[in-house]
Amino acid sequence: MFAEALNSLAGLDLPDDTEVVFCFVENAEQLSVEAEVEAFRARLPNADVQLACEPRLGIPFARNKALDMALKADCDFLSFIDDDETVDRSWLKYLYAALNEKKLDLIGGPVRTLPPKAPLPFLRRSILKGLIARANRIELAARVRTVNKMDHTVSIVTNNWLARLDFLRTYGIRFDESLGLSGGSDIAIFREIQKAGGETGWAPDAVVYEEIPESRLSLSYQFARGRDQQLATYNIKRMQTGRKRILSSVFFILLKSFVGLLRVVFAPLFGGTTLVLGLRAFGAAVGRWKGLTGSRSTHYDKIAGH
Repeated sequence: MFAEALNSLAGLDLPDDTEVVFCFVENAEQLSVEAEVEAFRARLPNADVQLACEPRLGIPFARNKALDMALKADCDFLSFIDDDETVDRSWLKYLYAALNEKKLDLIGGPVRTLPPKAPLPFLRRSILKGLIARANRIELAARVRTVNKMDHTVSIVTNNWLARLDFLRTYGIRFDESLGLSGGSDIAIFREIQKAGGETGWAPDAVVYEEIPESRLSLSYQFARGRDQQLATYNIKRMQTGRKRILSSVFFILLKSFVGLLRVVFAPLFGGTTLVLGLRAFGAAVGRWKGLTGSRSTHYDKIAGH
């Protein structure tokens, strides 16, 4: 997956009059991707290609390492994609143009779902179908908000992300390392940017593609994903806005459980596309309960993919 990400980055059509620094961060005790990065560097001999190791395990540590690399290189902007994604050839041009045209401090774009290359059994095909439908719905909603000049209400996460570094420098904004392996540090920094007065928006044509590993096309993973996302979100909101009322959480748990049941029961009528939504709703209900009892997510203590 990382090799495919590098291959797509090597084919980027870069914005005019810009210099791009490629920063790769491996979140591990020691580097293992030097060969892949060297091959990438050989394809772009005039590019500034940097590789660093971040031994503290956790996504916010790796993100802050990349942030520090960009600051040290005196960059004006910082963009993120995930290591299991590939980019459209014009992705960065669209992202960069939209950020400058709208005079934004942070902008994001759509992530479209790709199937695994191997054939899938029926249940996994149903789960994939639901994930694709979910991604399409998220993209459509963001596009509609953009047309209606409401794209500041779209949450921007680091799977497709471009920020103005002067803004982050001025306000000392970084990824929250207390979130460790829980996930959610990109949502937390998005809220910090807006809280500091940053302007955020959406670039509907700046597309990246995500391949879903087959190991994630399971009932248990989709349930766990919904649980852990809600758990991380609950803990972030609690830190920012104070104690959640138990009554609102009880209502949330009951509502999500009911909606989850309906979506699972009626999944056969919709070709299985609502199955993922039902599993994630059940997971969200459990995640809220675990948040009330003081639990924290460790969703990213396991690696998926190839």
